[in-house]
Amino acid sequence: MSATILNAKLFCEELGISKDEVGIIRVDSSFDPDKSPIYVKNVGKMNYASLPNTMPKIIKAVKDILYKHTDEKGIIHTGNYKIAQEIVKAIPDKRLIIKQGFESNEDLLKRHEKSLNGVLVSPSLNTGTDLKDDLSRFQIIVKMPFMSLADKRVKKKAELNEKWYVCEMLRTLIQASGRSTRSEEDYSETYILDSAFSYWINKYMMWLPKQFLKRIK
Repeated sequence: MSATILNAKLFCEELGISKDEVGIIRVDSSFDPDKSPIYVKNVGKMNYASLPNTMPKIIKAVKDILYKHTDEKGIIHTGNYKIAQEIVKAIPDKRLIIKQGFESNEDLLKRHEKSLNGVLVSPSLNTGTDLKDDLSRFQIIVKMPFMSLADKRVKKKAELNEKWYVCEMLRTLIQASGRSTRSEEDYSETYILDSAFSYWINKYMMWLPKQFLKRIK
């Protein structure tokens, strides 16, 4: 089940069912978008070729955001483990919490919950993670969350249907941006650093929920 479908036609194709046999119901969110603003920073391109030039700027941007939220817990969505490790290596901040060895996400979250003002650094907490209330007052999305083309299945599906590949990225992006505001009373701030954000949002705006678009500053 998913509350973030975006493109009903692609969703039906993924499930192998006819859209003519499906009833589509759209319901607006009851959350106040002003309680969960999304700040677009356009720090730089995060594709593989651009990473060497962009990462120093990313590190500085992350440092600035951490300083702004000194006394609050948060999460940094990194896109992959290499970026997560680079951030932790470059920023000597004891608040940063990254997976150790064969540690599970569940154990990682328990460490975060017990911390005073910990900040999770992970590429794998985009979905199914409940960081309600003081568990996270801010989140940083470092990279647009495209699935890895090193996965043969993903690469083949992307070749067959590029829109499916983009839709999955946007779905993950929206889900990631909702990890820190979990109720009508909750609130948080989201920062998106990848400068590719504006391009993909403008190109596929018709797919995106109005609630998400209203959050963008």
